[in-house]
Amino acid sequence: MLVKVLDNETNTPVSFAKVNVVRKGKKGWLTEKESMLVNESLTNTYGEVLVDFKYDRGNTYALFVYPPSGYFQTGNYHYVDLEKGKNQETVYLYQQSFIKLNLISNQASGKVLDIKIDEATSVYYTYYSNSTAVNKMVFCSVNSSVGNKSLTWSVDSAGTRNKYASPIQLKGHDTVYATIHF
Repeated sequence: MLVKVLDNETNTPVSFAKVNVVRKGKKGWLTEKESMLVNESLTNTYGEVLVDFKYDRGNTYALFVYPPSGYFQTGNYHYVDLEKGKNQETVYLYQQSFIKLNLISNQASGKVLDIKIDEATSVYYTYYSNSTAVNKMVFCSVNSSVGNKSLTWSVDSAGTRNKYASPIQLKGHDTVYATIHF
């Protein structure tokens, strides 16, 4: 079976993605089968890999794609049930985006800072216990698809939680800069 791994945004090949084929475990009345790795390969420079395995009667198989550096999946790992007789499978990976945050606070002591994309994808979280002033840069990789998003942050200080938001455009494989005053 030929497996192609492509970039979701650019449709270009993704090399060095680890591709596993697993025989799925199953429970039977008298027997129980564990899941078992039957093939493991890396995609080439064309984003392709030929996985060779034999379908055993009564078993089901799954394909797992582990993203290389700079890519992510929307779930833990990309999982596809394989169908007998199908000769090709295409899997799409998403580009990681990068944000360089300039964190500024005149009085950071006792504050919790929680930064997210669209209030869902965590970017940065920290607690300042004994710092009076903060002015530092933080580099973060973000598992969020490219495009217009909302950079949200909440500041919890002495039990009072304040929420803020600002638009941001994630560029995938490129760094976006943002300043957070808290």
